[in-house]
Amino acid sequence: MDDFKEIIVTKGSPKVRVKKNPTSYKLIGKGIQGAVFKISSERCVKIYPEEKHAAMEQAVLQAAKGSQYFPMLYESGKNYTVMEFVSGITLRDYLFDKNEIPIHIVEQLLTMLKEREQLGIPRVDANLRHVIISDDHTMKVIDHVNSFKKKLRVPKSLTQGLKNLGLLEDFLKKVRVLDEETFIKWKKSRTIGKYISKYRL
Repeated sequence: MDDFKEIIVTKGSPKVRVKKNPTSYKLIGKGIQGAVFKISSERCVKIYPEEKHAAMEQAVLQAAKGSQYFPMLYESGKNYTVMEFVSGITLRDYLFDKNEIPIHIVEQLLTMLKEREQLGIPRVDANLRHVIISDDHTMKVIDHVNSFKKKLRVPKSLTQGLKNLGLLEDFLKKVRVLDEETFIKWKKSRTIGKYISKYRL
């Protein structure tokens, strides 16, 4: 019987390296802090070279327990996290060939960002590559190692990603209509305010 605890992941540059995988579990992704393997249709496991990164991500998932925007945490260990397998495509890929950002996506992004703030997560942001859109057009955010470590009150990575796709102006216009309070807050910030001024919104 396969045991994911036999998988060995080591530090690499820039991404981690899978040194040993004697199981049949498929590698579905890897990054700077860990590698993710699919262990069932509903679960995956993230293996970390450094125990501190496992603890950091587990703390975020535990704090966000019950949130529809975070993967469910099933089991944790010193160097691994078993969590919900999130099926879908990244928000970057979802928006790549679109001329505008759908209103239902803007609504979910605003709700997700506000929920992070309400949960006491200091990184009120998300990278487009870490936002997964499912077949029913709902979203979840993955990769939370630094969500408690980094303090960011406005979504810098999110807006930069949308700018790269040519969708930031459309996004900000819809934010102004849907949530004027958030729009005003962003307008006062140096990070997003410069774009709002540029687009004369």
